[in-house]
Amino acid sequence: MAGLVIHVDDLVDGYRDVVNTVLEEGEEVMPRGLLTYEVLGATIVVDDPTMCLPLGVGRGVSRAVAAMETLQLIGGFSDPSLLAKVSPAFEKIKDGGIHHGAYGPRAGSQFPRVVSRLKQDPYSRRAMVNIWNPQLDLYRDDLHDYPCTVSLEYTIRKGCLVAQTHMRSNDVWLGLGYDAFVFTQVQLTLCDILGYPPGPYIHHASSLHIYETDVTKARMMNIAPKYPDLPDGVPGRTWHEARELAHDAVYDGAHLDWYSDALEGYLDESAVG
Repeated sequence: MAGLVIHVDDLVDGYRDVVNTVLEEGEEVMPRGLLTYEVLGATIVVDDPTMCLPLGVGRGVSRAVAAMETLQLIGGFSDPSLLAKVSPAFEKIKDGGIHHGAYGPRAGSQFPRVVSRLKQDPYSRRAMVNIWNPQLDLYRDDLHDYPCTVSLEYTIRKGCLVAQTHMRSNDVWLGLGYDAFVFTQVQLTLCDILGYPPGPYIHHASSLHIYETDVTKARMMNIAPKYPDLPDGVPGRTWHEARELAHDAVYDGAHLDWYSDALEGYLDESAVG
């Protein structure tokens, strides 16, 4: 099926619904020879972007990974050693000691321009952050790590900040639970800076899919009890909470200070160019 729209209140309770939709509607394809179930042109509309880390629903996400990825994107940097501290899996996708597709270095410097544009014109349609770079990505076939995200877009409508993410490829099992959290954290950060409440989060995926090797685990999620040992509150309501989570994940103090100072600079009117 193509052109599917999945509307959920949030991506905690709603996460199972999204995964099940891909399991039920996905068509078999074989990218790189790997059996995959795919929905083309899927759009997920999330009404509450403060609830987008699917804890306690049988998925088993890592809050430390979610927070670390968030900080490196908003902070505008990439530090593979810090990511490896929270998940050794990040070591497998390095090229020449770095993560070629890391979002932070590509996107971080664009956020102040987004802020500036929306302050100048709250109805602007030009508040875009581009991540996919054809010079870096389209003409290279020898890498492990290509960015799955093409762009991020922000608009102010009905007095709220709406965020849209455009992804060329999104794994509903391995990626979505983290991606949606990271990108809604950016949305909430911009809300804090601009002084608008969050509107819906809209997530477009050219290919929303699941690999056959993960299907059994995904189906088991449906029989897992909801919210076992769920800590008080779902992290993700403000960037302050994300920083605290990263600190708990042995986040390097120097980087934490740098990130904090850089983000506070965004809050300073005179620092926005």
